[in-house]
This record gives sequence, C-alpha cells and structure tokens, in this order.
Amino acid sequence: MQSAFEREVVHLLLRLRATMASHDRAVLLGLILSVIPVPPLPLAGLLLSAFNYRLWKQHKLDLREIRLIRMSILLAVLSCAIAACLLVFGVKLMEMIDITDVLARGAESIGNVLHRLYDLVTFRRRSEITI
Repeated sequence: MQSAFEREVVHLLLRLRATMASHDRAVLLGLILSVIPVPPLPLAGLLLSAFNYRLWKQHKLDLREIRLIRMSILLAVLSCAIAACLLVFGVKLMEMIDITDVLARGAESIGNVLHRLYDLVTFRRRSEITI
C-alpha cells in the first residue's frame, strides 16, 4: 500500500513528464543546459535557446514555447555570470595559495605518517622478539 507522500510524488512526476512531453525537445535541452553553472554548458544552452528563439520568430515552433525559451535565455545569462564569478574566484584563490608550499607540506606530512607507521611496526616486532 502506498503512503500519501509516495502517491503525491508519483502524481507530481507524472505531471512533470506530461508537461515535458508536450514541449519541444530542443527547447527543453536548452533549458536544462542553461541551469547547470559549469562553464561551457550555460553558453551552449544560451546558443541553443537563441537558435530556438530564432525558430520561434520564424513561426517554426509552437507559440507556447516562448515562455520556456525566454526562461532558458535568462537562466543561461545568470548561469554564465555565476560560472564566470566562480572561475575568477578560483583563479584569485589559487593566486593567494602558494602551491609549492602546499605540496611541500603535504609531502612532509605523508613522510611523517609513514615514519610513524614504520616505528610502530618495528616496535611491535621488537616487543614480540623480547617477550
């Protein structure tokens, strides 16, 4: 027997599927690519949405597609801005961090751990021999 929550989730997913099936696939792909703020994807979503807008202007797409096309263009611009800010922030962060110092400290820490493990293993062997 399904719980009320499970019935609502299934109903919501079925409505979402029906809504997606009623739209053009290229428009949906442009919307999906526009949402993901990984640097090349929003730009591809923006280009695809601009192409969809051009097709809509030529009356080759259904009139109700314009809402999704406009939303995907807006989201693509926002995602491109977010991706650019993250990229600039990452570059600035990498400039502040001395990477050679980080690598040297990491190697030193690994060496200390290995040395202590070696001491622990040899101490157990010595204690087994003396007992």
